[in-house]
Parts: sequence; C-alpha cells; structure tokens
Amino acid sequence: MDSYLYQKMIGKLFYLTNSRLDISYSTRVFNRFMSKPQVPHLDVAKQVFRYLKGMADHEIFFRKNVSKKIEGNADWAGDQESR
Repeated sequence: MDSYLYQKMIGKLFYLTNSRLDISYSTRVFNRFMSKPQVPHLDVAKQVFRYLKGMADHEIFFRKNVSKKIEGNADWAGDQESR
C-alpha cells in the first residue's frame, strides 16, 4: 500500500474541511491511520471523494444584503414554563 498516496489524499480532504464541514469528522478519523494505512482506509477515502464529486452542485450562499442581526433566546433555564 502506498502510504504517500493516502497521506496526499487526506491532506486534500483536510484542506476541503475549511469549506465542507460535512466531511470533517471522517477526515479526522482518516488522520488516525496516517502512519500505517491499509487498503480499506484508502478505499473509504476514495468513497469520500466520490461523495464530494456527487455533491458538487450543492452549495451554501452567504448574501451581502441580508441583515447580520442574529436573534435567539439563550436563556433556556430562565423561563419557568418552557424549560
């Protein structure tokens, strides 16, 4: 098994985790096997790349004209009726 190829693939996945949070957990799991990867680890890493290729059309857009005000109630325990 070519460990350099595996390390290179996982490095690319780590770079993608900045914008693709859906692969961050699996990438951290792949990191556990960087020193001695096996063939099944490489196969699963390739599967993540196939997933990313299939999800290429799904994007998150942040628009400039949207209000930046975030509203919410952080005091969950303060309301006697709904806590």
